[in-house]
Amino acid sequence: MTENEKAILQECVLKAIQFLDKNPWESRYNIRKGGLLYKGKLYPTKLILGNIIDQINNDKLDVPTPRLSGGEPIFKYLEKLDFIIERKNDFSSIIAAYKKHIQETHLEHEIYKWKLISEFSGRPNTDALDFYEEIKIVKYKNLVYQMAIPVLHHLAKVKPDEMRALFKMLFDEKIDLSSRLNTFNTKSLEIYRGIGETLGHHQDERTISSYLTLHNPKKYTFYKSSFYKKLCNFLDVKAAKKNEKYAHYLELLNKIVQDYIQDDEELKSLVKSFVPEQYDGDNLLLLAQDILYQMFDLSSDDTLSDNEEVEVGDEIIKEIKSMDLNQILYGPPGTGKTFKLQDEFFDKFTVKETSLTREQFLETKVADLTWWQVISIAVLDIGKAKVNDIFNHEFIRLKEKLSSSKTVRPTIWGQLQSHTIMDCKYVNVSNRSEPLFFNKNENSEWTIDKELIIQYYPEAIELLEISKNYNPKNDSEIKNFEFVTFHQSFSYEDFIEGIKPKLEDGESDLSYEIKDGVFKKLCLRAEADPNSNFAIFIDEINRGNVSAIFGELITLIESDKRLGAENELRIKLPYSKTDFGVPSNLYIIGTMNTADRSVEALDTALRRRFSFTEIMPEPELLNKILFSGFNLQEVLEAINDRIEVLLDRDHTIGHSYFLKLNSNDTGELRAAFQNAIIPLLQEYFYHDYEKIALILGSGFVEIKDNKSIKFASFNGLGKPEIGNQFELLKEIGDIEQAVKLLLNKND
Repeated sequence: MTENEKAILQECVLKAIQFLDKNPWESRYNIRKGGLLYKGKLYPTKLILGNIIDQINNDKLDVPTPRLSGGEPIFKYLEKLDFIIERKNDFSSIIAAYKKHIQETHLEHEIYKWKLISEFSGRPNTDALDFYEEIKIVKYKNLVYQMAIPVLHHLAKVKPDEMRALFKMLFDEKIDLSSRLNTFNTKSLEIYRGIGETLGHHQDERTISSYLTLHNPKKYTFYKSSFYKKLCNFLDVKAAKKNEKYAHYLELLNKIVQDYIQDDEELKSLVKSFVPEQYDGDNLLLLAQDILYQMFDLSSDDTLSDNEEVEVGDEIIKEIKSMDLNQILYGPPGTGKTFKLQDEFFDKFTVKETSLTREQFLETKVADLTWWQVISIAVLDIGKAKVNDIFNHEFIRLKEKLSSSKTVRPTIWGQLQSHTIMDCKYVNVSNRSEPLFFNKNENSEWTIDKELIIQYYPEAIELLEISKNYNPKNDSEIKNFEFVTFHQSFSYEDFIEGIKPKLEDGESDLSYEIKDGVFKKLCLRAEADPNSNFAIFIDEINRGNVSAIFGELITLIESDKRLGAENELRIKLPYSKTDFGVPSNLYIIGTMNTADRSVEALDTALRRRFSFTEIMPEPELLNKILFSGFNLQEVLEAINDRIEVLLDRDHTIGHSYFLKLNSNDTGELRAAFQNAIIPLLQEYFYHDYEKIALILGSGFVEIKDNKSIKFASFNGLGKPEIGNQFELLKEIGDIEQAVKLLLNKND
C-alpha cells in the first residue's frame, strides 16, 4: 500500500466512524472479540470495513478493495492504517507466550504427537486383510484414556468385521461428524455389551478424535474436554452438547488457524526447527491444539492477563464453596438430572495431577490398596525390615490415615504371616493366602522375594518408583468423587460398613471381615485431605430405603454437625466400633425422579437436611426440531399441559426423550412415542386409556369395538351397559398426521 492509498483509506475509516455515530448498529454486531477504538468509543470493525468498501465502489476511489474475512485479518488491516484496535479474548498474546515457551522447552514433551502422526497417518487402514492386526499396529500413547485401547483391541479381535464397518463409517466424510461420533460411541457399546462385557467401553469423544486425527491429520486433531471448556471460556462462547463438542472444537480451532496462525511465518518456522522431520508447515490444526494443550495448562503465565488456569480453578473453588453441602436435583423423568450431574458437577470435583502435592497424589493411590499390597511396597522399599520399621513407613502411615483401623501393628503382623512363603522356618501359621512372597529370618527381619512380586504384584514396583521420582502428568486427572445408584437392595453395609465374606485366592476356608462402604471410604479420603473437595453423587436417591442406608449418619451429614463445624459430632459405628464423623469438605448430591415418589413422600428427617433444586422440562430446547406442520416444542407443551390437568406436574415428561431427534426424521419420532412417551403414560395412568386418549388423540388411541361380545346367560343377571372403551393403535401409520391430531391441527 502506497502512502497516498493509505491516506485515502484513513479518510474512509473516519467517514465510516461518522456514519456509525449517526446510524447506531444492530445488536447482532456486538463487539465480542474486539473493535476499533476511536476517541474512547469502540466500533465494530466488520461494519467499518463494509462502509470502506461501499465508499471505494460508490466513489470509484483509486485504492485496492480489501477482501478480508472477519476478526483478526480486519484488525491487522486497520492497524496498518494506524488505527487502534482493542482486542477482547485476544489469542495473539497466547501465541506470543507459546513461542517463548517452546524456545525454552524445544517441544520436548509434545514432540511425540508429531511423531505419531508422521508414523501412523492414514491408519488404521479399513481395507487391511487382517483388521485386528491393523488395529494393534496403531499407537495412541497417552492421548486417550488408558483403558480405551485394550477395549478396542478386544473388540477388533472378537468382532473384526463389525469394527471394520464401524471405522469405515467413522471415516466417511459424507456423514455429519457429530452423527459419526454418536454412532461410533453407541454401536461400539452395543458390540461390547453383546460379547458379555459390563464395564465402560471408553470410546468417548476424546478417544474417537484420536482415531480421526491419525487417520486424517489434515482435517482433524486431538481433543480433550477440559481444554475445550477452557477455550470456550476464553472465547466467551457457549459449549456444545455431548457428541457435538468435538465438531464445535474443530470449528473454533479452524477459526484460530485462519485468524492467527496461517499467516504467522515466524511461528511455523519456529515449530519446524524443533520437529523438522515431522512438520511440513502445513498441519496447522495440530499446531493449534498444541498451543491450547501447553498454554492453557501452564500454572503461571505472565502473558495471560487473567492467568487462565488459576482463574478457572479459583472460580470452581468459589462455586463449590457457595454450594449446599447436601442437595438433591429433582423433577419428572427425562429432564436431564443425571446429565446435569455429569455435565456440571463432575468437573468441579476432578483435579489435575499437577495440582496435587506428592502426599495428596500418593493418598489417591493408597486409598484403593489392600493392607497386604501396602505392606509389600513398604518391605520392598526397606529391604530387611522389622515390624516397627514397616509401621513407620510412609505408605503404611498414609494407609492408616485412610483407614478406621485402630490395630495397625497387629494387622501388619497378621498380613506378613498370612502371605509368607510355605518353607519359612520362622513362621508357623498354617492358614496362608496367595500371594506368598514374604520371608522372615532368625532376627525377625522381613524380606520380600522380588521375582515373586514381579510375578504376582508388579504394580508395587511401579508405585514405589513413582513415589521416589514424583513427576505429575499434565494430562492426568484424579477423581475426588464417587457415583452410585440407589436401588431396593442397596444397604447400609454397601454405603457405610458391614461384614462381608472374605475368600482370597488359595484359601479354602470361608472367613469374614468388616469392610468399608463407598461413603465411608470417601469420608476417610476427605478427612485425610482437608484442602481438597470431595463429593458423592447418588443417582435415583429415592429408590433406596434412604433411612436404612444412611442409618445413624442421617444426623452427621448436617452442615453444623460435620467435622470441624460448630457442633461437630462423631458416633461409634456398630460393626467396627470406631469413632466416625463426616468431613466438611464432602458434598452429597443426589437426583430423584418425582414420578417414582414425590419430594413430600421422602423421609422427613432426610428432607430437612437437603436443599432441593427442581429440574423441569424445557420444551423451548426443541423448537428447532421441525416436522411437517409442527415443531417438537409445541408437541411436548401440549402433552405436559394435559398431564398436569389430569394428574400433576410431577408426572410431566422431560425434553430429553425428544432432544436427540433430527428434523423430519419420522422414524425417530415414531420410536420416541412407542418406546418412551406411550410406556410412560401407561405407567402414569395405570392403563386408563381414556385419559391417554385425551392426551394423545385419535392418531394414537382408538375406540375398542365391544359390540360383538356376547355374554353368557345367567339367571337373575342382566346384560351390562357397555360404554366406550379405548385401546392403543397397534400400528401408528403416518406419525406426522398422528401428531397433528394430537395438536388439534386437523387438515
